[in-house]
Amino acid sequence: MLIQHLRLSRLDLCAMKAISAIANLIPIISKADTLTEEEKELYKLQIRSSMEHHDITSYPPASPFDNDLAQHEINCAMKVAFIA
Repeated sequence: MLIQHLRLSRLDLCAMKAISAIANLIPIISKADTLTEEEKELYKLQIRSSMEHHDITSYPPASPFDNDLAQHEINCAMKVAFIA
């Protein structure tokens, strides 16, 4: 089950909407290493859904490195998770 405090606030959504209108927005989950894989995936889905509902765009829409093993190892070593 997803931890309850992991959700976007109204302030988060307002800031993301304003930023995405003038710059590339790259949502990141800080301290992602403290979440289980299931929690991380659920949180990513929740964020994507909220962003879509509020018409917030992010960059990049997809990474050409998603299937690259070296990039995957780098992503796993980071203590953040990208919401791409």
